[in-house]
Amino acid sequence: MAVGVSPSAAYRHFADKAALLGAITADAFFEMGQRFEEATRAVRGSSARAARARFLAQGHAYVAFALDQPERFSVMFGPYGAGSACVQAAAGAHGHATPYAALSRALDELVAAGVVSRSRRTGAELLAWSAIHGLATLLVSKALAPEHCGVNAMVDRVGDDCLRAMADPRVC
Repeated sequence: MAVGVSPSAAYRHFADKAALLGAITADAFFEMGQRFEEATRAVRGSSARAARARFLAQGHAYVAFALDQPERFSVMFGPYGAGSACVQAAAGAHGHATPYAALSRALDELVAAGVVSRSRRTGAELLAWSAIHGLATLLVSKALAPEHCGVNAMVDRVGDDCLRAMADPRVC
């Protein structure tokens, strides 16, 4: 009733609970994608340092979204979330890249800048997304508290560790 309508009013616009939660998820992914775009646009330059900063900026945007919107974040990755056809269709219908696509571009940029090994680029989204999603989930659920070093330091650590894992092993 916080929005001034009955709980069943949403079903005038959505066929069922799955459709409603799918729409919430699509909207949340769209907003997360916008946050990724804003975060990466804020970093200027074409150096390896700038590419690293854009990659880390996406991690910061991801965790900030999760902490700012914990309920939406939970819905995004629940049973009606990330893999649903509704979310994929909504992203394509709006003509917007998903956060996953933004991550892929950042990883390609890191390869071009020599930060990430070409041989380790294939599937690197799995490592990066899993690591930052794990941190965000632990923070949202309060299973992990950033008491000693702060959220920003934790994001930087996870991002730096991912970059080290994706670097050319002969360079490290």
